[in-house]
Amino acid sequence: DYIKNTDKETLIREVVFGKSGKVTVNGKTYNGVMAPLPNKYSDKDVSDVMTYVLNMFGNKKGKVSVADVQAAKKKGKLK
Repeated sequence: DYIKNTDKETLIREVVFGKSGKVTVNGKTYNGVMAPLPNKYSDKDVSDVMTYVLNMFGNKKGKVSVADVQAAKKKGKLK
C-alpha cells in the first residue's frame, strides 16, 4: 500500500537519495535506513527498475521515464 499511496516522484527520490525514519507498509511500521542508490546506476537503470516495481505486486503506477528520474534528482533529497 505504500507504493499505491505515494507519488512517483517521491518514490524515485527515496530510491535515489535514500530514506530514513518511520514508514508504514501494509499496516506494519518500520523504522530504519534505506541507503542511497550507488552512483554507478544510470538514470535509465533507475527508470527501468522503478517502472518494474511500480507495476508489480498488484501496483499499477505506469512508466517512469529517464526524464522523470532526472527531474526528481534535480529536486534533491526529501527533507
